[in-house]
Amino acid sequence: MIYINLGFPKTGTTNLQINFYPYLKKINYLGKTPKFYKGQLIKINYLDKSTLEKKAKLFNELNNFVENRVKFSDLKLDNLINDFVEYYNIHKKILISNENWLSPYQKNNFTKKIQIVDQETKLNNINLFFKRCNIPYKFFLINRDPEQLIPSYFATMQNRINRLWGENFLSFDFFLSYVDQKKDKYENQLLLFHTFNIKKITKIISKEKLKIFEYSDILYSKEKFIFDLSTYLE
Repeated sequence: MIYINLGFPKTGTTNLQINFYPYLKKINYLGKTPKFYKGQLIKINYLDKSTLEKKAKLFNELNNFVENRVKFSDLKLDNLINDFVEYYNIHKKILISNENWLSPYQKNNFTKKIQIVDQETKLNNINLFFKRCNIPYKFFLINRDPEQLIPSYFATMQNRINRLWGENFLSFDFFLSYVDQKKDKYENQLLLFHTFNIKKITKIISKEKLKIFEYSDILYSKEKFIFDLSTYLE
């Protein structure tokens, strides 16, 4: 089984990726690791360098496909699928985590520019990939009060928003007003809110494949969160 943690952004995902997911027993973590974050050391010291590099390469290639960072030929995609199936046949249970697969604004590491790739494209790429792999997969999210979640995420996206549309859009009130008034190409700003739109997400991935956990449990009921997540991951 493949378990895919889609975020949400601003729900402790980075903390889980650094301090929790890599240390779960009987499940192989494939995703962001401490070396993705500046100033962080690689803490996964029970894995040798070669193993870490192979895991990172596989995850990076999968991420490039999902986020449309690289154009994949049929041959390149077939090779990636074969590599992933081979990896799956060895490990059987894999946890993947990347909250950016719901985010529409991303930095292209090749062009160094900020680009817009909508959530629908990314989720369809995930479905395409794992259906082609012919292995079982499902998703989970950590949900949070949107009145806290959306402004926090907006603040995190400031640099990208500025580079896409300029300083005026750094005001949350201006951003909201622009969307509300449906001004020119407002759909690109509206994508920020779609990041957290569960109803929209479940139009692409079925509700049966999606488990939702609560961010409040991480804050106030850690034992419950760990028990519920461990049960879900079997």
